[in-house]
Amino acid sequence: GRWTVVMDCDLQDPPEAIPRLYAKAKEGYDIVFARRTGLRNSWLRRVASGAYFRILNLLLKTELSPEFGNFSIISTKVRAAFLSVRDKDRHYLMILNWLGFEHEAIDVPHAARYEGKSSYTLAMLLRFAFAGLFFQTTTLLRWIVYVGFAISLTGFGLAVFLVANYFVGRPYAGWTS
Repeated sequence: GRWTVVMDCDLQDPPEAIPRLYAKAKEGYDIVFARRTGLRNSWLRRVASGAYFRILNLLLKTELSPEFGNFSIISTKVRAAFLSVRDKDRHYLMILNWLGFEHEAIDVPHAARYEGKSSYTLAMLLRFAFAGLFFQTTTLLRWIVYVGFAISLTGFGLAVFLVANYFVGRPYAGWTS
């Protein structure tokens, strides 16, 4: 129970790499990620993932990469810290990055899916992406507030203009009735 391996069940990350993850962790790292080489995702998914991580890194001032997935080994203290985060939509990589533990990565070949197809729909991926964007930053929320204020100020300015024109005798039909 001193170490926990986290991996997807589709076997695209080979379980045979677990001893390598553990060996690297024994060198003094609390987290060892598996950096996927030779990604086997579709062209569209690779492009979308790359764009998502560029936006994420820009907003969060981080250096997360689409080469990393969930496949990793974490120490007991990392696991406890991760589980103490009570966020509803947990973004594994971002939380581990945010926690700030010593980490390292090893290269692991990304295999073809053992069987079936991904259960993630486009809507699920978008929901996950937005949850990730809103997890660590208020930048997007601030932009939304700024746009809301700009729209409100524009509306107020337009109302003042229309009412002033009404009282000067040049009303716009239907606007100030």
